[in-house]
Amino acid sequence: AKTITPLTRHEDEFRGGEHRDAEHWKSSRREGPAPPASYWVHHPDNDAPKGTVAALLLDIAQVGADTNRVARNYEGLFTRVRQVIHQAVLPIAQPARAAEAALAIADATEKAAKKAFPRQTETACRHQCTACCHLPVHVPGGVGQMIALYLDATKTPSQKAQLLRRLTLRAAHDKATQGGAIGCACPFLTDQGHCGVYPVRPPSCRAFTSPCAQRCHQVVFEEEHDEDGERREDETGPARSNSDENKSIDQNAIIFRIHAEANLALEQRAKQLGQKRGQEPLAAAVLRHWVD
Repeated sequence: AKTITPLTRHEDEFRGGEHRDAEHWKSSRREGPAPPASYWVHHPDNDAPKGTVAALLLDIAQVGADTNRVARNYEGLFTRVRQVIHQAVLPIAQPARAAEAALAIADATEKAAKKAFPRQTETACRHQCTACCHLPVHVPGGVGQMIALYLDATKTPSQKAQLLRRLTLRAAHDKATQGGAIGCACPFLTDQGHCGVYPVRPPSCRAFTSPCAQRCHQVVFEEEHDEDGERREDETGPARSNSDENKSIDQNAIIFRIHAEANLALEQRAKQLGQKRGQEPLAAAVLRHWVD
């Protein structure tokens, strides 16, 4: 017995009056009213090139399936990034060396991703922009010790004394504000607008890859810009946007995820080894190792 489905039922209807109308339309050199649109999709003997409509629908289904598979593989890549970093850093005894290894793997992964995905959003990060250097930064276990060792190895006694004062003030500010506030400069930001610990900057700093510097300055400094990107000022100083409650800043999705996974891998390592501090403010993390 023939199974009646919506499609076959529709075809049976076409083999009645609508189909005869369509055949008459074709035989009469397409004079008069054309058959309904559904005829071209469902009827096997339509006037379109053989298999064109059916092949199109199959192609759409195939591309949809391929896209879903690629999306799953794409998400799986970031899970693997975290797993690979975690497996690499877990056996390393010293937290600072574990952090160095995690950052090295993440940097290599970022480089490979940039090559494999060439049409990524271009970041707006430029020399002396410093907007992201005025955001609160928290770090996982090992990063504070890594930066402390870097300071010991690269800074002069006078530079160390100045950094110690800055770190102490920032740690007190972070504690008073429960983790820090937007607009407060990083203690490692130099007077020339450079990062004083750039080679060992935390994962969250590496992950910050905004495509719009204007948006960064709007969120961090509450600056407004005109259509040409110029900073807008009035008689009382820079314009403020008190109505903008959305403080989010878009990031390069791939690079952001890579360094976020490195951050999580270091946090997992610390928890597995019984270190319960988790993420902590940058200044406090560095001071804890540097002063000791």
